[in-house]
Amino acid sequence: MITIIHHHAGDDAYDAGWYIISLDTDGTAFDAIGPFDSEAEAQRTIEETATE
Repeated sequence: MITIIHHHAGDDAYDAGWYIISLDTDGTAFDAIGPFDSEAEAQRTIEETATE
């Protein structure tokens, strides 16, 4: 699993923001969580869920 944080400008304020994108290493699937208001908020979410 590869996890990246990506900023999406969005078409409007509803979907604009920072997203956590998790990709399967074989390229067959992905999951997106967000939007977050900041990159730092997305990073904290990754760190918090990694410790659960």
